[in-house]
Amino acid sequence: MIKKARPAAQPVDQTAAALIPVRPWLPMLLVAWLLGPSSALAGLVAEWRMDEAEWAGNPGEVTDSSGNGLHGTAVGQASVPTTMLAKVCNGGRFRGQGFNIPEPPWYINAQHRVEVGNDRRLSSLRRDQTNAQSLSGWFRPESLGGGRYALLHKGQTGDQEYLVEISNGRLQVAYWDRNQSDRVVTVNHTLQTGQWYFFGAAAEGSGANLALSLLLFDENAQLLGSNSQVFGQFFLGPGNQYDDRPHATDLRLGAIRFAASTHFFDGLLDEVRIHSSALDQAAFASLATQSRDCPATGGLVAEYLMEQASWSGAIGEVLDTGGNDFHGTAEGTTRTAATAPALSGNPGSCRYGLFDGEDSGIYLGSGLDFDFGNELTVMAWVRWSTNPALGTSFANIISAIDPADGGGDLGQFWLQHATVDGTNNRFFEFAVRNDSGTRRLVRSTTQPQPGIWYHLTGVYDGQRVRIFVNGQEEIGTGFANLSGLVSATHPGVQSFIGRWARTPGNARRFTGKIDEVRVFNKALDSSEINNWMNTRRPCEEQPLNHIRIEHSGAGLTCQAETITLRACADDACSEEYNDQLVLEFTSPSGSWTPGLLSFTGQASASLQVTEPGSVVLSALSNPAAPIRCFVGTTESCLMNWAEAGFVIELPDHVSATTAAGVIRAVRADDEGQVCTPAFGDVSRQVSLWSEYLNPTDGTVPVSVNGVTLAGSSPGTMLSLEFDSQGTASLSLVYPDAGRMNIRARYEGTGIEAGLVMTGQGRFVARPAQLLAAIDDNPEAESPDGPIFRAAGQPFTVRVGAVNAAGALTGNFGRESQPETATVSLVPELASPAGGHLAGLLGNLSAFGSGCPDFPIGTPGEACGEFQWHEVGSLRLLPTLSSGPYLGFEAVPGTTSVAVGRFIPSHFTIAGSNLINRANLSGCNSDFTYLGEALGVEFTLVARSTAGLTTRNYEGAYARMSGDQLNLTANPAPQILTAGISWDQGMGAASAMLRAVRGHAEDVIEPYAIGAAPVDSDGAGLQGSGVLGSSRLLFGRVVIDNAIGSELGPLDLPWRIEHRDNQTWQVNPADNCTRLDLSEHVLLRNGHGEEASGSESITLAGGGATAISTVDSVLTAVSGQGRFRLSASMSPGWVELLLGLDDDWPFLRDDLDANDEFVDNPSARATFGLFDGNPRRIMLREVMPR
Repeated sequence: MIKKARPAAQPVDQTAAALIPVRPWLPMLLVAWLLGPSSALAGLVAEWRMDEAEWAGNPGEVTDSSGNGLHGTAVGQASVPTTMLAKVCNGGRFRGQGFNIPEPPWYINAQHRVEVGNDRRLSSLRRDQTNAQSLSGWFRPESLGGGRYALLHKGQTGDQEYLVEISNGRLQVAYWDRNQSDRVVTVNHTLQTGQWYFFGAAAEGSGANLALSLLLFDENAQLLGSNSQVFGQFFLGPGNQYDDRPHATDLRLGAIRFAASTHFFDGLLDEVRIHSSALDQAAFASLATQSRDCPATGGLVAEYLMEQASWSGAIGEVLDTGGNDFHGTAEGTTRTAATAPALSGNPGSCRYGLFDGEDSGIYLGSGLDFDFGNELTVMAWVRWSTNPALGTSFANIISAIDPADGGGDLGQFWLQHATVDGTNNRFFEFAVRNDSGTRRLVRSTTQPQPGIWYHLTGVYDGQRVRIFVNGQEEIGTGFANLSGLVSATHPGVQSFIGRWARTPGNARRFTGKIDEVRVFNKALDSSEINNWMNTRRPCEEQPLNHIRIEHSGAGLTCQAETITLRACADDACSEEYNDQLVLEFTSPSGSWTPGLLSFTGQASASLQVTEPGSVVLSALSNPAAPIRCFVGTTESCLMNWAEAGFVIELPDHVSATTAAGVIRAVRADDEGQVCTPAFGDVSRQVSLWSEYLNPTDGTVPVSVNGVTLAGSSPGTMLSLEFDSQGTASLSLVYPDAGRMNIRARYEGTGIEAGLVMTGQGRFVARPAQLLAAIDDNPEAESPDGPIFRAAGQPFTVRVGAVNAAGALTGNFGRESQPETATVSLVPELASPAGGHLAGLLGNLSAFGSGCPDFPIGTPGEACGEFQWHEVGSLRLLPTLSSGPYLGFEAVPGTTSVAVGRFIPSHFTIAGSNLINRANLSGCNSDFTYLGEALGVEFTLVARSTAGLTTRNYEGAYARMSGDQLNLTANPAPQILTAGISWDQGMGAASAMLRAVRGHAEDVIEPYAIGAAPVDSDGAGLQGSGVLGSSRLLFGRVVIDNAIGSELGPLDLPWRIEHRDNQTWQVNPADNCTRLDLSEHVLLRNGHGEEASGSESITLAGGGATAISTVDSVLTAVSGQGRFRLSASMSPGWVELLLGLDDDWPFLRDDLDANDEFVDNPSARATFGLFDGNPRRIMLREVMPR
């Protein structure tokens, strides 16, 4: 069972309510709520802890722990929310509207929420219930913009109740009154992504009024802000009454429900509670500090936190806290430490394992059953303590390998380093073997550097092998595709941490630190990986190893010396004991101030010995511990005291500047208690030399008064002029960085023969500044400036610590623990203005150790490979993240020039739609005629090398227009129109095109439309460019002639035909073609007179006819229609011609049989052709049937 870190309990400040403005007109109920004592946490209606191992969308799986049975259901579109490690045990991970993935379909439409069915108890603000309510819970937003993101909502259009949401980056609560008007309270605090917050909202009625309050706490339950208001006539008043409303809608977590769910929350929710009482500030603070033992985390089968204070080689002493008791055994010199954990501080990642690369390792066991199916995840923190290239080849982190199988390269899995091209441990590597004996592996793109913590995760999801570095997936070399079950374990499979199963000679031992090793029998996603990576817990205090007394080795009887005391948790004093202890000084007796010292970690005391000679320093501690004394790095408790000597005072300063120090020659006065000048107005030859303290060695000398000092005794002789007070000036210059010591010695001659005076003084020289350099950087910060890198493409940054003269300070970064100088880079957005500042990925190497592009390190310079997954330009600010340099002052960084321009790595298509017969509004067709407009709509996404959306690709930085979409098909289409509009890296593209209509052809199926977009910077498409396909038909309109009586209407049938197997067939699928009488139809009589199809026309015989708009079928029905002409009442004919030149060229016919389909169809309607001779004696007309 894993115990989740308990948030630090904070005392409740009873005066904190004064932060909330209380105006004289506020009712007393609000003042009482603010200032009253903490109420009992009464009236718990619902509590969703979200501790389930996972959610799958099953009804009621989101458990209500209150006992009231108000269970919820995880709901989404293409996926549902899930659970993961959160603030208290597990919590709910909601992915908002949707999210990108680095493979097809590229975007997941999420719309995540939890739905809880309506229950009267969820509406306790009603006056017929408790007339009060409280809402509370933890939340951590993962993305924020200017919009709205719902945490909790009950209501829908027409029946709104209450809502807690983030609006424009601030937390607010709303309750709807009797008239469905919302009453809103907002906390004026800007929320940040990736931070945990606790909200508490309390609503309470009094008569017709509502008192509404909202409080916001930080992750440590400290109040960040609050706001309260009283709203009049909330429950009662003219018109409606509050209790008359239905209050009948369900509750949603992570979304707002209006007509449908909207405003989805992207982040984590945890410990959401509803009470039927109005809680006060202290009650909310109490809820925010609650914790508990957590149920076993789903999928975790082994966990090695390395928290034991020491290991002796005893079997099972390396504890597995994953619940399966797969305890391990430390080998050789493997031990634990806590000096420089991956996650510093308390809580943090605490202790870790130390591996020396010689005989170290942790044996976990043989045949361990991790219960793998077709998924697994393994993760660990690792840090090299030496150059990886100098370490053992293929250095192992954790593995389950059969040493007798395949030469030891097979088994279940390994997480190790890859040796490539003759360079040891060049990349990280993860491999899995399936049940059919196939092994696949993938390598990182990150190249490990010494002195840097990396969080590594290997994932097998049943389809491929993946590797994550610091929470980000990397795709280096290797073959990742793999399916099937993980290879079964058996007694020959041996599991190790820090070494390989094969011995001797090929143990692949790791040199450095390993921590937080975990094995899961499921595939974790990136959110879960990042949560485990950032998991902290309380760190146990370390046992007291010894008391260290640090002194100079010499003193003057006329003044006190400052002695440093340190409580050490290990032999090297790399860790300090952090409990309080009491130290009683025993030698020299009576000379210490204070004589009894109580301290934690580190302190100082004053020692004055008034008689010349040697003394031994000693003390007794409680709790008892050995006393060890050190003069620099030399262990000695002996301290020499003299009546005369030198006091050297040297200021801390900036490297390569001139520092004004002094050296004072003093002696004890006649009483021996006060220092007086030993020299006055004399010149003396004094020997001076320098010593390196931190770092303990170096190559750059110190100069005093323009003379370079020797680095050891007997030193360099300088002539010093002492004034009447026995003081001489020292003009000091040190071009390097670190803590230095200057020693002085004078041996008297003549009347001073036998006089020996010594002394020493320390100073710290810090670099003048930190400078970042980026090679081959064009320094562009305009949208059309030179290209530097594709987004996500690695680039090398060098950071130099330089002195005041601009030269590198080679000793910077070589300082000993615990005062190591570490440097980080802070990115700043250079352009576009107001754009998205993506995080900077990568790490600097240790100073002087080199990096991939600069394998031979340069003293005083660190370098590293970085990635920026955005478009535009940024600036880099190197900062000394360890704080003041050696206790002096921080080294300032200088902001770099613009780094850029960065462009997208590639584009992907995230959804497309083909629109057949695009010029026909409302037409639903699965074909288009050759020569007819075909529409296409699709979304292009600008991405980095890792597939992340580059949100700055918009405006002037979106360098792709419609003519660069490069639409393709066979036969090649004509592009009628094409355009694209970019918004935050998403391009909405649309185009109208048509396939050329030439000679009669059969069906072209499929007619596949593709895109191969390339922008002005040369960034192109990655992945499939297929947008969709359609059927292309070669069509024509055919109108039949008709003959009939002039006394009745006459129909001219028309039909749409298409070419099929070299014959013409009516197209029964055409229900869209519509002929417009005004625009497409022309009537012509025998005299050559013409009229529009919407007008009547006179026949040569004197009658007239017109096309009926009521009885004609002008829109094709199964490919057919008719023109109905009215009775002409006299014989004659009229010709109907279709004018298809402008809108319908794709339906023209070949009337002259020249194989060119460019003729407009026509037909003739003849009235009374069979009337006979009008002079006949009798004529009988019969109406047509």
